[in-house]
Amino acid sequence: MTTPPAKTPSAARRWLRRVLWGVVGLVGLVLLLVAGALVYLMSPPGEARLRDFAVKLANEQLSGHVGIGGLEWGLRHLVLTGVTLDDPEGERVAELERLRVDIALLPLLSQHVLVHAVVLEQPVLSLRQDARGLNLSRAVALRDPKPPEPEDPNAPRGTLRLTLEGLRLERGQV
Repeated sequence: MTTPPAKTPSAARRWLRRVLWGVVGLVGLVLLLVAGALVYLMSPPGEARLRDFAVKLANEQLSGHVGIGGLEWGLRHLVLTGVTLDDPEGERVAELERLRVDIALLPLLSQHVLVHAVVLEQPVLSLRQDARGLNLSRAVALRDPKPPEPEDPNAPRGTLRLTLEGLRLERGQV
């Protein structure tokens, strides 16, 4: 008695299976890279690199000087410690012991920034008005302002929305 020959998959089926495995492998590789980047950014060296990048970017944009002592972040919160703001002349305008921001991630997919809470601990503002204006205004002024462009009333508006559910100041002074 002879056994019937085993069915071999057609060449098209084998090709399709290989393509599917390739796509699954590519998606897995991308997910692995994203997870690795998140793990790195949540480590102390990653947080330091992120803090240095944020401070450099802020100082390139603002006339004053921003300093951040520490940065800690998770998927739903950001904590900055030792935040300072100096005016262009180097005088301290603002200090903040700790800033905590809690956000929701899912609404970001629909261009909605949902901030559950912002907590400012020990904010200190040293405001001074003189002939040059308010020192806080000078500190947060753009370093290279662009001339204002005339606004087109028919131009489409942005769709990004911001919702702040809570703001708390603790032990502050002006």
